[in-house]
Amino acid sequence: MVSLKRAVLLGAAAPAPGLVSLLLCLAAAPDFSWTTQALSDLGHSAESSVAVVFNVGIHASGLLLTVYSALTVAKRFRGTGAFLTMTGYFMQLVAVLNEAYGRAHTAVSVLFLLSAAAAVLAYAVEGRSRLAAAALAVGGASWVPYLSGLLRGPAIPEIVSIILTLAVYLQVLSKLGEEPPL
Repeated sequence: MVSLKRAVLLGAAAPAPGLVSLLLCLAAAPDFSWTTQALSDLGHSAESSVAVVFNVGIHASGLLLTVYSALTVAKRFRGTGAFLTMTGYFMQLVAVLNEAYGRAHTAVSVLFLLSAAAAVLAYAVEGRSRLAAAALAVGGASWVPYLSGLLRGPAIPEIVSIILTLAVYLQVLSKLGEEPPL
């Protein structure tokens, strides 16, 4: 049986493959445009030279997040764990149904982002987290320029949403590392 502290460390590793692959791909694709593209353009299997690295990284993170959230997070924060499990699953689908799949990719990308927002909202309630409430507000506001047409691509609100969700995820991990209240 894995100790709680070891499980939390394993959970902390879940974002690493995706983040590392994103950074590697951004470094290898200097023509990437933050204002006209989506992050998942890096994973377009027919048009991106870094697609394999991007898709393998986000798939691996999605798989680790799915397993960890279902087996560990959901035991203490039921709703948060359920939505994080869905987020991990949709993250895997973003890699499998990459940009080359058009509308199918768009659908799973939207489901990924909405499930991440739902996980943050669930933790704001279950964990009584002000950080999660603020992250939801700021993350939502970051989409206004894209949705209003000021940005042609969603990469900026995507990265803002990812960073804020990651901050909340790390707070969830820190709470899981504590002894549960009596």
